[in-house]
Amino acid sequence: MFAFLGYLLIPTRLFNFDYLCGNYRAGDCIDPSWMLGANLARVQNFVFGRDWVFTFGSLAFLSTRNDVGVSKFYLIAFDILVIANFCFIFRRFVKISWIFGFIASFATAMIVANYRDTIFILTAFLIFWLCVGVIEKSDWAFFAASLITILLFFIKVNASFVALVIYGVCLVYAISSSHKKLVKMYLAVFVPLAIFAICLLTNVAIFDYVRTSLSLIDNYNDAMQLSIYSTNYDYIAAFSMFFVAAFLAFPYLANIRSKGFGFAEIINHKPVIIFVYLLVSFVLFKQSFVRSDGHILAFFSMFPLVILIISAIYSPRFFKFFVLVGLLLFYWETVLINREQMPISGLSRAAYLESVFRNQDDERERYYKILEESNVRKIPAEILAEIGADDSVDIIPYDISLLYFNKLRYNPRPIVQSYSVFNDYLIKLNGRKYASETAPDFVIFSNETIDKRYAFFDDQAAKIALIERYSCVKKFNIDTGKFALLKKGGFSPVNFLESKSVNSRFNQEFVLPDVSKIYRVKFKTTYTVWGRIVRTFYKPNEIGIEFTLESGETGVFRVTPQILESGVLINPFIGSESDFCELVAGNLSELKNRIKHFKLISFDAENGLNENIEIEFQEVIISKKQ
Repeated sequence: MFAFLGYLLIPTRLFNFDYLCGNYRAGDCIDPSWMLGANLARVQNFVFGRDWVFTFGSLAFLSTRNDVGVSKFYLIAFDILVIANFCFIFRRFVKISWIFGFIASFATAMIVANYRDTIFILTAFLIFWLCVGVIEKSDWAFFAASLITILLFFIKVNASFVALVIYGVCLVYAISSSHKKLVKMYLAVFVPLAIFAICLLTNVAIFDYVRTSLSLIDNYNDAMQLSIYSTNYDYIAAFSMFFVAAFLAFPYLANIRSKGFGFAEIINHKPVIIFVYLLVSFVLFKQSFVRSDGHILAFFSMFPLVILIISAIYSPRFFKFFVLVGLLLFYWETVLINREQMPISGLSRAAYLESVFRNQDDERERYYKILEESNVRKIPAEILAEIGADDSVDIIPYDISLLYFNKLRYNPRPIVQSYSVFNDYLIKLNGRKYASETAPDFVIFSNETIDKRYAFFDDQAAKIALIERYSCVKKFNIDTGKFALLKKGGFSPVNFLESKSVNSRFNQEFVLPDVSKIYRVKFKTTYTVWGRIVRTFYKPNEIGIEFTLESGETGVFRVTPQILESGVLINPFIGSESDFCELVAGNLSELKNRIKHFKLISFDAENGLNENIEIEFQEVIISKKQ
């Protein structure tokens, strides 16, 4: 049985060149590009947390399955580790009930085959080993949990924060309640020391890595929240979480009621495991529903796995019931939400096994040839001729794979995709890079963004540095969009004059003093108490900005409070690569689309922000380049 289930658990791909460029469509290249960027950062010895900033780290390839610059044997070894962990879990299931254990094991394999997210799977393993460790006081279980926690730190640091919290809580309980404490105390020191040591031996600046990740996590709520699917899914997920929590808490509370409020009745393994369940479920809920597009599949796929594992250890008596609940939730995801056939065909597994013995370099060259023959993602020869063999290149806003497939030398700003530059700290990091001696020689620029934002507001400090230190060489089009090639050279300072402040409100128009001038505007907004609660436990509501041009045309764009607070250039309206090139050149007279007035608007009756806004604005002088 385990051999058959292991067959189902084999991932559908080892090499994923087809995924690197999202089937050649520019709009699909956001995720594949950062995945490729993480591997290029390893190849070029960038420092994670300093030179290359994202929530994923130096072992991101274990999650992305991207083998660029990575030996395939690392991926194969990781797959063996995954299957071995599942075998331990399946063994636990079957020990409780042969029939229901087999059903749970088969369901788990189907879940993983349908939604293989390495982060959630490793978190599920962590839950398993911690629950075993807490109940059985097993040193080996805690050792396995410590290794998974360390792995998570270098794969995706924000997931490791949750892992470190639940690992610490479980270990503290085990130390305080066990007679054999020594090994567990060693493990309490082992994890942080191992993380520090690995950071020193690899290209990870630990404090920058943690700080930038926390900054990205905090502002992800506001910048990336999205509502596509019906909120009914939110309610179903929330009800499922609370229902399972109540079911887990019932025997604990019943025991207290029958035996009294003694120390042993209150402080035992049950509240510890309930805490682990609540924290992991909450994070899974946030991960799935802050950006409720395809992300919601994560909850209905992985939440059943969480409750199957916890119930098998915490409450074997009710395991059969939880198997049925888990199957119901997984059915909801696969049939009612996803409506796609699960990728468990023998063909995909055979392709994986075939790729184990395939030469990676030959596979890469084969893919290069396909791209060249189909003339996709190919930068024109005259543009490539402008870039020397030793010149470094970055790309704005995000399509890193375009550089890779044209064999250009990658030299990114720290936050590698402009839509992820969420707040003042991150904005300034990118600006400092482009203003430094290590700035790329060329930048390939496209006036694109996501989620109906105003593209020019993204990555403001980097764009100001481009205006000061770069010039537009040529504009060009390829199958994925329109671009401009910017070259480093010369210096034309952007000067900011004295600032003034006025008070305003949502939906109140602010008229610019002089439409012929450029202004930098900062919007200071604050959350209400209710807004902070909703932002923490669910997600904030959207806000936008409405521009009215001198011509009378209007446009509404989604905005992020933290980006507005950092300051954005308003006027002229930048709607294309040509507009940006004219701004870089200082040809302001050529920019005819002038913003006459604007207002912040709320898309919901209750946006969670205070109605009053403080607007600080200052005139900006951009000199014409010679």
